[in-house]
Amino acid sequence: MKTPRRISIIITMLSFIVAGKAQTVSYTYDDSGNRETRTIVMGGGLKSAVSQSAETDKNEEEIFQETLGEMSINIFPNPTTGKLSIRFDNRPEDVKTSITVYDLNARIICRKTNIPESSEIDLSQEPAGNYILVIRVGEIASRWQVVKQ
Repeated sequence: MKTPRRISIIITMLSFIVAGKAQTVSYTYDDSGNRETRTIVMGGGLKSAVSQSAETDKNEEEIFQETLGEMSINIFPNPTTGKLSIRFDNRPEDVKTSITVYDLNARIICRKTNIPESSEIDLSQEPAGNYILVIRVGEIASRWQVVKQ
């Protein structure tokens, strides 16, 4: 029973590696060395960007955004103390959407399918650390690192 699960985990991790090679990531920084934007160029010619303000007030919630064609994905807050919100803008109605959260050992923490325009993931029961959030919209996968404090 453990062998099929190990094979599944290996295939999942290999898909991360293969998909990672199909895109290029570039960053811009301000004069103080703070990251201002992240731009991702997908292998299929799609261009997407994640922007974050360098002057975010500590009391203000920081929203990370990625644009995939006409659609945008908003994730906040990151880092999180428990609940992570995900919002889709201009998502096509007929496209299947799923969210999966993995820990760094490739264990599935949470999986949701056919999610609405706005969804929330509760990580409050999980230990502090880094997690991988994979959002699939149709054939496109977007991967994020989420920090749980």
